[in-house]
Amino acid sequence: MHNSVMVVDDEAGIRHAFTQSLSMEGYEVFEADNGKDAIEIAQKEQPEAVLLDMRLPDMSGIEVLKKLKSGENPPIVIMMTAYGDIELAVEAMQFGSDNFRTKPFNITEMKACIKKALENKINRTQLESYRSAEKQKYTPQNIIGESKVIKHIGNIINKIA
Repeated sequence: MHNSVMVVDDEAGIRHAFTQSLSMEGYEVFEADNGKDAIEIAQKEQPEAVLLDMRLPDMSGIEVLKKLKSGENPPIVIMMTAYGDIELAVEAMQFGSDNFRTKPFNITEMKACIKKALENKINRTQLESYRSAEKQKYTPQNIIGESKVIKHIGNIINKIA
């Protein structure tokens, strides 16, 4: 699996450090220094994960987060901020942030956070697929039986469902 990450931060040093480190780990990395570019890149490239700064020059990280999470297959979003307070973290989580980290941070820990979030997303996808398959097994159409009673019960179930 080829994972991709987008780093969204107006500080070039942070973007460069993440790009270099994540590229060495085998990730395809995209960069954006503002919200508008981040949204455009996300729509075009569809990264699996986004490291998103809370404060960007053109819009807030929360605005970008809302746009990123509104798509059909939203990426994992890890919010980053130098202004870590509980209200910001709660707001970010309410709008779908998968994690919230305060600067300065350890790049090794951030890589582990990204890896864990991607693994969790894969596990959730597999679980949803399994549940869907299991649910299909027990539809009224899949109940075995040809007697009038079974057919009548199937009709009742179809009306209820």
